[in-house]
Amino acid sequence: MAGVLAEVAPRTFGLTPLGRTLRADAPGSMRSMAIVQAAPGHWLPWGRLLENVRSGRAVAPDALGMDTYAYYAQHPEEAAAFNAAMTSLSALAASEPPSV
Repeated sequence: MAGVLAEVAPRTFGLTPLGRTLRADAPGSMRSMAIVQAAPGHWLPWGRLLENVRSGRAVAPDALGMDTYAYYAQHPEEAAAFNAAMTSLSALAASEPPSV
């Protein structure tokens, strides 16, 4: 399954190092990011990427019926996952040594 699980004994599976990043308590957790990627507020607009590139206009209003932040205001669970994902991503970026 995409390297997330490994068979550690016959018919017994465990998380791989990649899979462990999906745990909420893992340092550098990507759990919220995975949730956001699969949520309608994220994937519905991304499904219109070609239209966006060709037209140069925002497609979220067509995909969601409103702009992204208005959508999140009406879908607090998705908004919380998005905020957690951005927080995790920022923490990871902030922990990287500066590139030269």
